[in-house]
Amino acid sequence: MKHTHDNIRVGAITFVKPIVIMMIEVKNGAK
Repeated sequence: MKHTHDNIRVGAITFVKPIVIMMIEVKNGAK
């Protein structure tokens, strides 16, 4: 059960990371 939870966490980080990077790039571009 714990291992599955870790996989979900890793998947969430992998999914969120590009979105965060994109938001930062948009913020820098808006400057």
